[in-house]
Amino acid sequence: MRTNMRLGEKIVKIRKDNKLTQEDFAEKYNVTRQTISNWENGKSCPDLDTLVKISEDFAISLDVLLKEDKKVVENIAKSQKNSKKYKRLLIITGIAAGIFLIVNLIWFIGVKSRYLELTKNFDSELNYFGNYVEDVNGYRYTVKDTGYLGNSGFANVSTAQDLEVFIDENGSESTNGFTKVTLYIWPEMFSGYTYGIDIDNWEEVYQIYVDKNGNYISNENVEDEEAEKRKALLEEYREEINKLFELADKMWDIR
Repeated sequence: MRTNMRLGEKIVKIRKDNKLTQEDFAEKYNVTRQTISNWENGKSCPDLDTLVKISEDFAISLDVLLKEDKKVVENIAKSQKNSKKYKRLLIITGIAAGIFLIVNLIWFIGVKSRYLELTKNFDSELNYFGNYVEDVNGYRYTVKDTGYLGNSGFANVSTAQDLEVFIDENGSESTNGFTKVTLYIWPEMFSGYTYGIDIDNWEEVYQIYVDKNGNYISNENVEDEEAEKRKALLEEYREEINKLFELADKMWDIR
């Protein structure tokens, strides 16, 4: 094979020396006849894997095939570089997708499934406010949806009756005197619950964290006088609180 030949010319010589048509060569390397024509005319060149096969099939070293054709060498080098970038991109994308799937799986198992469990006895569907609501025998049960990848949901049970505010002809406000007591339940990730009691008598709303028996949980951010007041409120509404826990147990088995 003479020197100073371009790769395309070398492919033509190899093919003709071995009495192969362009169709034969195309079939041998699993490409189209037009691709072989483009190789031979210098419009494109084989990829590195194909060049290695040609080298092996016809006992011609890659050095001989690529000698004097700097453009092909540059294209191969560029192709390899792009291939490495592509592989790195695939790896990064794969890792990102894996992390995304793991995060979603942990969230679904540890958070979302726990809220779905709370709605299994509900006949209602998710409303405009992101809540499931059921009124049963004068009590209202609510489950707040978590939102995607969120953990802001909760469940609660309270008397279905709400505070009513009346405004007389002089513009003065009064209420029906009803105090609303609500038991809040927050599922913790994977297992367990946190509990809170809301006591709303219109003039003030008290939000008190309690244990599973409805007893006050100390909070270092609450002053002693306020803590005693909250304990006294829990005892004042002890009967109603115990009833709410009982109802929550029947609906959700939270203890």
